[in-house]
Amino acid sequence: MRNIFSPIIILLLFLIIFISTRVPEVEMPSNKKNNADFKFVNVTISMHKEGKKLWTLNAKESSIYNQSQTFFLLDIDGTLIGNDIHTLTFTSPTGAYQMKNQTLKLVKTNAKLNLVDNTYFIICDEIEINS
Repeated sequence: MRNIFSPIIILLLFLIIFISTRVPEVEMPSNKKNNADFKFVNVTISMHKEGKKLWTLNAKESSIYNQSQTFFLLDIDGTLIGNDIHTLTFTSPTGAYQMKNQTLKLVKTNAKLNLVDNTYFIICDEIEINS
């Protein structure tokens, strides 16, 4: 009888040692830095002043960060309306609108400026529209 208990006890000791020395697999939730507070798809933003539309833009994607009060936009098409005769239409792959100082910053922008009878095509690395 003693011969049977010895191997069982040794086997149980190995099993206890094996289980107690294993490192548990703990998965921490992935916290990506700079996660946006809000994300939107197919966004239209307009700026109005005294009932008159100053500019409007359409973006395929928008991310809003509350702490910096900034909208980050992708694939932007927009129009800046001076009056009925003067308009600026623009396209840009990326841009940011800062709510605090109401500025729209665009990069690698293609624009078309219509002034009375003249049309100007503008290509720029960066443009800032301060409303």
